[in-house]
Amino acid sequence: MNPSFVRTYKKHCERIHTIPNVVDLDSGAQGFWLGSPEAPYVLVYSHGGGFGLGGDSYHIAYLERLRAAVGPSLSIFVVAYTLVPFAVYPQQIREALSALQYILAFKSPSQVFIGGDSSGANLCLAVISHLLHPHPEIDSLELNQKLRGMILLSPWVSFDTRLKSSEEGKHRDVVNAKIADKWVEAYMGGRKSDLYMNPVKADIPWWENAPVEESIVLAGGSECSRDAITVWVGKWEFVNPNTTFVLAKNEVLDAPIYDSNIPGYKEMLTERAAKEWLKPRVEWTAPQNFRQWSNPRRSPSSINKRPLSFAEKRSSIISSLQRPQSLTEERLSTNKILPSLAYDDRSTIQEDSSFGEGSTVGDRSPVIDRTTTNERSSFGDSSTVGERSPTDTRSSMEEKWLNRQSMPAYDKMPTHEKYLAQKRSLIDENVLDNDAVQRVDNLPIEEKFVMLKRLLMEQGIQPEQKPAFDDSATLLNRRLSIRGQVFGTDMKERMVL
Repeated sequence: MNPSFVRTYKKHCERIHTIPNVVDLDSGAQGFWLGSPEAPYVLVYSHGGGFGLGGDSYHIAYLERLRAAVGPSLSIFVVAYTLVPFAVYPQQIREALSALQYILAFKSPSQVFIGGDSSGANLCLAVISHLLHPHPEIDSLELNQKLRGMILLSPWVSFDTRLKSSEEGKHRDVVNAKIADKWVEAYMGGRKSDLYMNPVKADIPWWENAPVEESIVLAGGSECSRDAITVWVGKWEFVNPNTTFVLAKNEVLDAPIYDSNIPGYKEMLTERAAKEWLKPRVEWTAPQNFRQWSNPRRSPSSINKRPLSFAEKRSSIISSLQRPQSLTEERLSTNKILPSLAYDDRSTIQEDSSFGEGSTVGDRSPVIDRTTTNERSSFGDSSTVGERSPTDTRSSMEEKWLNRQSMPAYDKMPTHEKYLAQKRSLIDENVLDNDAVQRVDNLPIEEKFVMLKRLLMEQGIQPEQKPAFDDSATLLNRRLSIRGQVFGTDMKERMVL
């Protein structure tokens, strides 16, 4: 049990004038509700803290912000699992699984999300592993359909603290290697590491047919676990393509949870991404008699709220004026660390109509009729790609490439549109043939830019502006090693810079 977290929850309910709703689970742990159990969708959430620190008011405030952004269609069931040293592995996994079973007793799996931060995210992945490969010490659970989704914030996927990112973030992140090693030793309880507690060690087939429809992984570029998270995501999304990965520059472990207490706090990119990802997936119209609040005797309008001071009002107005209008602009302006892992939901972003009607980035292979597509201003209004002038020289081709790269609108393009613009230039100059177009389109987005640059350099052209993903060699090598069996050794050797 985790009595301190439950006490914090009860104080929170007293402050907002609602009745606490605490549930005793069969495993001996407890859980509590944020929002109404009658809501059509439920997020089963496990808090972080290295398995030894209980959840606190910051966790509750973060979850309440998520719920407020989504609306009454989502409620959150928080698991107050037993902390070490009062229980060790695998008791915490057993309690997280019992919370999921409690919710599935009256909700369909298609109405249930699972999520967590740090060690809580580790428990989520342990539950997924148990559903795929039952743990010998825990009762099995079979689902008749997949869970609606999974939300992981700063997931603790590796117990190895000898990483390059650990050294880089030891003076910036809130947790360093020395503290993490003590938590790991206490949680393992003298056991050897296995795939349920150390997800990054699992091979790609381990995660195949995962029982979740979609997932989003949120992490900070300054986290000590950044490298481990990157490796695990590469394995996970290889067999679970409906995955969104947000790697935010300068954010640390659980940044939207703990940094919100800092004066002048502005909404973190990871928090905004979680809200934007959740909202369209829980769309629902509440009936007139639906009770959003757990206390039916009091409504939101009856709660006395402290009026904002003049300084708070002024700060709020300034923040709203300075906030980027879209998550895409925020991504392009702030994410320089591993930009290939910026917010990129390929299944929903619509491709520019100029590069194929009705296609999406998720298609990865838009149909392009090179003999009938009208050329841009490069060759005149009446000419086509199939009617190129024989007088074009390499110098003019390079000049047109540089002009396209220096367009004012280029810097404001989303990542996939930059790729399409660069690909269009190479197609126009007959640098890409049909086979090359097909191979490039089937590559992940970060590898596409590297391949385009390689093809460009083979033609003797040196772009003035380097592609956005040119500095991701380390990540690229990892991704190529995972996908080598698909593309073959020849393709792999050709793409490594």
